[in-house]
Amino acid sequence: MTIARLEVRTYNPSVLGTLLNELSHKQALDATTKPHLSYLQDYLRDIGARTIVVETPYTDRDYLEDYAAYYARCHEQYGRRCSRLHFFSSSFDQALIDRAIVGDKTCVSQLQGNYLGFIVVKPLPSTVIGRTCLVTYARLEGSREYPATREYKVHLFGIELSVRSLPFQEQDRDVAACATSALWSVFNETGHIFQHNIPSPAEITNAAAESRRVMSRALPAGSGLTAEQIADAIRSVGLEPGYIKAENIDLLLISATAYLRAGIPGILLGALIRQKNKRSRPVELGLHAVALAGYGRPEGKPVQYGSTLFSATGSTRLYAHDDQLGPFSKLIVDRNKFPGLLSSSASERTGIRFSPQTLLVPLYHKIRVPVEAVISAIAALNGFVEATRQAIVVPLDKPVVWDIQLVSNADLKREVYGNGAILGEFRRKALLEDLPRYMWRASAEVGGSRLFDLLFDATDLLQGGHFTTGIPYSKETCMKIASLARVPRGILSRSSNRVMAMALNWFTENANGFDKATPASH
Repeated sequence: MTIARLEVRTYNPSVLGTLLNELSHKQALDATTKPHLSYLQDYLRDIGARTIVVETPYTDRDYLEDYAAYYARCHEQYGRRCSRLHFFSSSFDQALIDRAIVGDKTCVSQLQGNYLGFIVVKPLPSTVIGRTCLVTYARLEGSREYPATREYKVHLFGIELSVRSLPFQEQDRDVAACATSALWSVFNETGHIFQHNIPSPAEITNAAAESRRVMSRALPAGSGLTAEQIADAIRSVGLEPGYIKAENIDLLLISATAYLRAGIPGILLGALIRQKNKRSRPVELGLHAVALAGYGRPEGKPVQYGSTLFSATGSTRLYAHDDQLGPFSKLIVDRNKFPGLLSSSASERTGIRFSPQTLLVPLYHKIRVPVEAVISAIAALNGFVEATRQAIVVPLDKPVVWDIQLVSNADLKREVYGNGAILGEFRRKALLEDLPRYMWRASAEVGGSRLFDLLFDATDLLQGGHFTTGIPYSKETCMKIASLARVPRGILSRSSNRVMAMALNWFTENANGFDKATPASH
């Protein structure tokens, strides 16, 4: 019987590289050649790593599936067991681990309270970084949002630890391309949200390769996946791919944050571009895919998309699992220096930037109404509100800023229940109303104050109109819109204006309620 081994080491940047080398197949790896090493060294420094506990051997389900599908058939005898590196923010020695294993509660509490996550090291010659779950920077900074993360339980010889993260692993050129690694990360979250099986990288590659032309083979997977094959892989787990053209940075920010705030990550596809500055000629180096895991809170002024202001366009960052770099890597929006391109954490060193092309979001099959349909309806409604505002009819001193997000029925009602700013009986009505499982919520704000929310049925048919109801916050604004929005019935038959007309009708139908309402109490 094999006895598992724990080894405690004081963390420093060089130790990580040494361990990756030691735990690779026949110690063949030179970790200094991996861009992941310097990224992870910086990341671990920033989250405050002080101690590493090396657990070996460790059985990793995803690697075991890949091993059975591919590595076990090689003449070279690759190992089927991995190692796992655990990181802690406090300093301790082997004696503390020994006391914790025999039940010392003080030692157990120290381990649980200072746990930063883990890295699985695969016994391969090169692509050794397997399943990785590390705490996010959100632990240190409030300007970052990582809604597509959840709590992962970790068991270290009977001691339960936990880390809130989204799993990452580097691309394995044999059983996974960059898109496969991105899909694997995304499926780890959507599997929890939508209750589907989470396939291993080899299983994802095989599912995507069913439509591959005969001159290409599924494994090894070095040639990468097309957008169509990524869509096939999404359908293989019972979800449907939501497709957004992402060349426009503003549409990308609006769409990505709208889905991410529902906890749903997406796969961003694009081209790698070498460009030193705005005036230099861009050179396309190839295609790439990353898993979007978070975004920076809007800090600057929102930018108009069309003629409408959306709060998401004020964000200057997205965060992605980039298999060529590391988890939660920063993608920077620099409109002045590199308009239309995203700069990664390594861009200043390499000069390589990312030109987004397509955003694919794995969705529950009943989420039918795309984010673009809601954006279109809001743009039409905003045109009406802005015209009345400029005519000094609606009492607003600034243009309305819109915030769009996908929200579940349960999350919406949980938020409404604790919100005392909603006018009068509208809070009670929203709690009791029979609402769909998923909705689009469009919030109108001016100067940081919310005026009203509009809810759209995300599960409706496109021809159904999909406007559901509203939630008012500003009595004066809602009453004034209601007095102006007498929509002729004929407008409802015009498909281009139908959703906007239904929203305006909600204001007129509830005019008396606005007049009598006062903010609800908590």
